[in-house]
Amino acid sequence: MKRLTIFAAVLFLSLAAFTAFSLTGLLPQNTPRTAALLNDQAPEPYNRLIMRELDGFTVKYHFNKYMLHLIGSSIAYVQAEDARVLPRLDEGMPGRFFPHYISTVVFLMPENMEPIRSFAELYASPCRFFVTRKHMARVLPAMALALNGGASLDEAVSLLALLQEEGRLIVGETTGEFESVMDGRTVALVPDDEGARLILSGLPVMMHVPSDGTYSFTVGLFAPSDSAAEIVFTSDELVEAGLRTTDGRTLPGLYPDASEYLAAVKALGDPDYMLLAHDTVPAYRRGVMGTHLFSTADGSERVALYIPLAILIVFWGVSLSWRVVDRGLRRLLQTQTALLLLWLLIVLLKQSADTDLTRFLWYLYYLPLIGSAAVLALTSIHIGGIIPEHWKKVRTAILVPSGLIVLMVMTNDLHQFVFRFTSELLPAESYEYQPGFFLLFAWVAFLALGGLMILYRCAGNRRNGRYIVLLSGLVGSIALYNILYIAGVSFIRQTQMGPVHVVFILLLWELTLRSGLIPYNRYYRLLFESSRLSLYLVRHDGSVHSDSSGAEPLPPDITAGITGGRRLFFAPDDPGGALGPDYEAAEISGGFVVWKHDLSGIRSLNKNLRRIRQSLLGQTALLEKQVEQERVSQALSARRHMLERLDGLVRPRLDEVGRLAERLSPSLSEAEFRSVLRDIISLIGYCKRIGLLHLGALPDGSVPARLVTLLLQEICADSAEDKMEIALYGEPSGAISLREAIGYLDFCRDLFSVLRDCASGSIFVHADDPDGALALGFLCDLPAESLEDLRAFAENRRSVLAKGSLTLNVIFEDPSLRLVLRKEGKPVD
Repeated sequence: MKRLTIFAAVLFLSLAAFTAFSLTGLLPQNTPRTAALLNDQAPEPYNRLIMRELDGFTVKYHFNKYMLHLIGSSIAYVQAEDARVLPRLDEGMPGRFFPHYISTVVFLMPENMEPIRSFAELYASPCRFFVTRKHMARVLPAMALALNGGASLDEAVSLLALLQEEGRLIVGETTGEFESVMDGRTVALVPDDEGARLILSGLPVMMHVPSDGTYSFTVGLFAPSDSAAEIVFTSDELVEAGLRTTDGRTLPGLYPDASEYLAAVKALGDPDYMLLAHDTVPAYRRGVMGTHLFSTADGSERVALYIPLAILIVFWGVSLSWRVVDRGLRRLLQTQTALLLLWLLIVLLKQSADTDLTRFLWYLYYLPLIGSAAVLALTSIHIGGIIPEHWKKVRTAILVPSGLIVLMVMTNDLHQFVFRFTSELLPAESYEYQPGFFLLFAWVAFLALGGLMILYRCAGNRRNGRYIVLLSGLVGSIALYNILYIAGVSFIRQTQMGPVHVVFILLLWELTLRSGLIPYNRYYRLLFESSRLSLYLVRHDGSVHSDSSGAEPLPPDITAGITGGRRLFFAPDDPGGALGPDYEAAEISGGFVVWKHDLSGIRSLNKNLRRIRQSLLGQTALLEKQVEQERVSQALSARRHMLERLDGLVRPRLDEVGRLAERLSPSLSEAEFRSVLRDIISLIGYCKRIGLLHLGALPDGSVPARLVTLLLQEICADSAEDKMEIALYGEPSGAISLREAIGYLDFCRDLFSVLRDCASGSIFVHADDPDGALALGFLCDLPAESLEDLRAFAENRRSVLAKGSLTLNVIFEDPSLRLVLRKEGKPVD
């Protein structure tokens, strides 16, 4: 076990080192960087300049504003803002940033309209306000910096919400829609590069920078490699594209006066911008659309929601120490508590982390997910009962694959076997699922469903229908929630999925605890209080904490015997510490358990047990005698029935023999004499065979097949004539019923009686039992008229044969078989 632990530690450290090398860029990159990612928030003329310089590169547009985490080994350039790149470069991230132009969020309004120069004027005026979803990640942080210095998004969102309530807020998809709503009293808030594009297109509008300040940022290309070629544009090219260069050059009359930019330039590179940008989507949905549940404008609700939830989880975990008796189950549930707290911490940190840390927090999200499924499986197995010798094997079989899957997810950047980030990105997603993700999903489903099935089985064995109903409702609710979340239902999609799962898991274990599937101190207390024994819980100071129902008060000399809390009970005149014959005690945490021996009750109980034992022994002997008498009676009844049946079969034949014997006289011809004598022999042989069958019958009413074979041989011998050869082959084993044995013999006798007058020929009878039932095969070499008689006989007996297990196979001899039959029927000299 020690070697295995060392191996696991070395493996974990190696993977951690590889991950660190990957993050720092120390691992060699063999794939050429030939792709560039552009953002749709940048003006199209600028993107055309980039594509001209990157001729031969694969250029892809992406609609996600956070694109730095998409950088892979094939990405050469990513369009980005200085606020997102420079902090990372200062922290040591490899790469270069090439700034190209400056953009500022400005008011855009018709030329003939009274200028709006501040957000205060905007709200006080009757104007309408136009913003685009495309640039919301830039507009909201800029408004926040202008209104309150970037402390939060609250004021910016509140302003939009007030304008919406008054019907003055218009939200479009792109700035091109501004032309359709421009009516002389509508103001737009857009980046000035977008406003310049509209002005260059001929739209009669003008731009103004808010006087209460707004945000400026530098747009350019980020190369993740220090050796990347520099992408530089001349000032003339940028000016012609309608952009404001980093040195302030612009097309004359296109941009506002330079003095308006003073406040905006001061905010250039503000570190709060990126943190605010992270919260723009939930802030907009919460404050303006009213659909993002549990989210305030600046994300502060996460603290307000997660801290009480974390306190509840901590209290629940601490309460397990006195509520759960089983130490193994208590440790598993406390591990679940730690996983839930880690889950909340990951969700909380992920909201405000940068893109690289966000990605790894996203990976780490699967640790509590897989861990919770493993805890569910292990706890369910423990509740269901398992042999102690097998527990370590089961625990290893669950924890080792779970740990390897977690490591596989955490090191995804090395192999991308779980999630793959490529330049071939879809507009709605930034990664693709790989086989590792489906392996992870299958493992979690296996653990979760297996654990739930065990819980259902345990509840069913204990007939706990209430728990089954509540558990089904809980599982159905979380399944429905996940389905609606994946389906994209707006109301569900805007909830925090992590905390919802945390609450569901907490409810699952609390329900299991209160249902009694997990040993629970409350139920032990109920058992103690309802016990018929005289039980007492006594503190160290001698006071009785509680007692069972019906328990008599402890004698004063017993309770007075406790001194210092370290000795068992004893009477004052008994310093040796003996409790006496009526009391015993055991020390527990916090005191003692004392119970009283009721000697008279024990004696009475033993007496009753002895009386019950004697009564049971007498009843057992009587039952055995009755069973034996019943067995003898059944045997006599069966024998009587057999004799009656034998008498019914034999007596008519004997009467017939008497009548035939009276016909014998010297006056009969030889043929008549032989015929009568043959009938007498046949009847006497029948009676003999019937008697032998009954004498040889087994206790269960069956007859050995070997006896039936011997009697068939006798029939063949009695029926043989000088000109007629009859032989029997085969030795079947086993046993057949008496009724079927009689049917076999009757059939063969009747068959040979039909052929008695046959002039010549041969019949070979083969007996076999291939399927447990006797089968008779007849191979005949007879004249044509005798064969016709045989066919008619077989046809008449077909219905009779179908009632039993007798199988009749009449095989008319083939010339090719004649030699074989002769050799088998007659030994060769």
